[in-house]
Amino acid sequence: DTCAGHSHNDYEQEFPLKTALEAKFCSIEADIIYCPPTLERPASLRLGHTDIYAIDQTAEEAEICEKSTTLQETYIEPLLEHIAA
Repeated sequence: DTCAGHSHNDYEQEFPLKTALEAKFCSIEADIIYCPPTLERPASLRLGHTDIYAIDQTAEEAEICEKSTTLQETYIEPLLEHIAA
């Protein structure tokens, strides 16, 4: 198989990972932010990126920690299922 390309910011796609695998992309990029534990949720790795020029990156990261999906549910689990199939 030949490499068909690179999926930049793949998590922004309608169907992350799946579309890239179907297109035979050889690399997938996802920006990951560590979200420390809170009373409401355990520590996790979430998908998203902040504007490096933002005045308040902490607020942007907090929003990502509240609203975005996890690396585990978006990539790790589906990838393990894909490999097992």
